[in-house]
Amino acid sequence: MACKIDWNAYYAKEGSVVDYAKDPLVEPRCRAIWTVFPREKVASLADIGCGDGQFCDWIADRAGIKRVVGLDLSRPRIERAKTRFPKVEFHCGTVAELPFEDGEFDVVTCIESLEHQVDPDVALRELARVSRKYIVISVPDRGTIHTLLCPHCLRTFPASGHLHSFDNQRLAKMAEATTLRVERCRTFDPKYDSKHLLIRWIRKGLRVLERPPRAMYLMARMVKQ
Repeated sequence: MACKIDWNAYYAKEGSVVDYAKDPLVEPRCRAIWTVFPREKVASLADIGCGDGQFCDWIADRAGIKRVVGLDLSRPRIERAKTRFPKVEFHCGTVAELPFEDGEFDVVTCIESLEHQVDPDVALRELARVSRKYIVISVPDRGTIHTLLCPHCLRTFPASGHLHSFDNQRLAKMAEATTLRVERCRTFDPKYDSKHLLIRWIRKGLRVLERPPRAMYLMARMVKQ
């Protein structure tokens, strides 16, 4: 029997235990998101499920965005982010009920968060509601849902809080059901990431030889129709 988990309460508490500020994947993940990021001028952006706020700070500098807003369920994370990145506007809230107006942001990003949502379709509709044009998503690429046994209640629960698995087709169907269209989709794996172009080409060539060619992350840029 599976544990009945209050995921909102879990993530609200988890932020006071884990700090991702020194996560070595932050920088390569930001560069990966940039490859599907809109190239037109962006005046406002909301990063939903922003965690400790590193992407908000990175994209504000990289794209020269005047207004960058981060939202996360964990108040400890939001308080840390406010201290570390004072130029970014941070809010505490849930993806299912965003405290923003319709079409308030040029771009809405959701990085490594959709797989944690109890209902990702509801979450995507909210992301689309507050976006003026673009939604940029990053999720585990065809992630396997693993279960673990809780030593306290002796019931199973999903490892890392991953409730859903996504591939290109599922993201496309979800987008279509939300009056969105996937404009670009690509994968990223940090073990093949490098700032040097030649090394990237060699590593990408080696990845083609893998079976199956599954990456760590799947990213998509969606546009409102």
